[in-house]
Amino acid sequence: SGSGSGSGSGTSARSFLKAPAGRSRSDDGGQQQRHRSRYRGPARHSAESSGESTATGRNQQPSPLHCSGRRLSPVGADALQVREGQADAAAAAARAQKEEAEREKRREEARSITFFEYSAFDEEALLAALITNLDARVLDFKLFPAYGLYFVVRHCQRAFAQDNLNSLLLKIATLLKMALSAAQASQDLASQAFWMANATEFVMVVRADDTLASLHSAEAQLLITEGVQEVFSSIVQEIKLRLEPALPAVLFEGGVLGSPTRHTTTAAVMNVNFIIESLDAAFSVLAGCMTSELIVQQLFASVFHYIGAQLFNEFVADHDHHMFQSMRGLVLRFNLTRLLDWATTHHLPNVEVHMRHITQAALLLQCNKSSLLHLDDICTACPILNSVQLGHILRHYHLGPDEDRIPPTLIDCVVARAMNVADRKAQDDESVGCKVQLLRNPHFILPFRLSGSFHMNSGLLDIKLIRTIKQQMLELDLDGGDKGRQNSSHTSITASDPAQKRSSAEAEEWASLANIETVGARRKLNKLAAFFGLS
Repeated sequence: SGSGSGSGSGTSARSFLKAPAGRSRSDDGGQQQRHRSRYRGPARHSAESSGESTATGRNQQPSPLHCSGRRLSPVGADALQVREGQADAAAAAARAQKEEAEREKRREEARSITFFEYSAFDEEALLAALITNLDARVLDFKLFPAYGLYFVVRHCQRAFAQDNLNSLLLKIATLLKMALSAAQASQDLASQAFWMANATEFVMVVRADDTLASLHSAEAQLLITEGVQEVFSSIVQEIKLRLEPALPAVLFEGGVLGSPTRHTTTAAVMNVNFIIESLDAAFSVLAGCMTSELIVQQLFASVFHYIGAQLFNEFVADHDHHMFQSMRGLVLRFNLTRLLDWATTHHLPNVEVHMRHITQAALLLQCNKSSLLHLDDICTACPILNSVQLGHILRHYHLGPDEDRIPPTLIDCVVARAMNVADRKAQDDESVGCKVQLLRNPHFILPFRLSGSFHMNSGLLDIKLIRTIKQQMLELDLDGGDKGRQNSSHTSITASDPAQKRSSAEAEEWASLANIETVGARRKLNKLAAFFGLS
């Protein structure tokens, strides 16, 4: 029976492996083929499941991570990613090299026409037409003098001897210094901004031109730089005088709480909106004259240093100490945020650095000061305030209805910690004479740098702009009459850069800001209000 059982099982096994009746070997082969297709590689299986043809599946490249049906090891995948990164970097470097070659080609092409031919007998008249007798109000392109002067220098460099070039640079520097001084004496912010922008562009392009910087142009550069710095300081001073009577509104104007302004006699004009509108007007004048971005940033850094220091001094010098309340801190922070938001909108970096003292003083008013548990929070919120400033505010703080008395131990600990940290920083602060003191110095002069990018760096690559300026120079009246002014008023210089396009309405608006009479110091604020167009 054992052999029979074995024979029966073998027979049943063979019969199970046989193809059923009515099925051919080709059918069985097709079934096996379909069965094996379930275990094909991921790339080919996905191609077939998506309905693609067999030819398409054969042409499709498998994923690098699944070559030969096997997944790469982590080390292999990392090496592949490194090779791909190197290939991308090489491609980016090749593109950058190609773009640089194209820029160099455009630069050489533009430089070949960057000059204005003139005779030596017309040199004095040409400089007078570009500087002394130029009417800036009729110019659509505010940097016309800077470009024109550079074209004159380039021709002198090409056609005349080096002694002539050195003499020409000194003449230009002297005339630009005279134009800057005349604009400064007139207290005309539009005129000052116009000549400051042109003098800055000219001295920067001379520095950037290796063929000129290597010559004896240092004296001319120094003369122009001195004139630019004097006008820069004059503009900052005029903006300070404009803002000074309105600054107390930042401390006491309670727009966020709905409370009236403390200075009710001038509340209708001297408020936070007045400050923002004044800053807007000054920024528009500088931008309209195409002033260098770095110069604009430095100028408003000086203005905001003055605002921050002046506000802090008025804050701590409040004899009634009504400012030292929690709700006053809320009002102050709200108004300061408005000023800082304006600076952010106009892309002025690092302005908040000059407002740190008054901003942290406002934070201190709102900090919880009821126990030693809040020591770390107070010191973290006010790291820039020195021990004298912190002690003064905390000792004269007015408690609110729901506030607990400030423990004397907490005040002592805050002061002690500030002596170890903030006081050491104050000893390196040149704006306060490296001293630990209560007040700030609002009239500290920040470092002035004449560097960075400038308009002519890109403008001298614009061949259309160069040709248009040369055409307008041909229309200048070298006899000193009005012909050149009339012709220039009908000549519009445009370029591919949107910043160079100024409408006639904007030009008239900026020119109208120049009508300021110098009658006396007593009427200076009224004149500045008329200048800004906000009176």
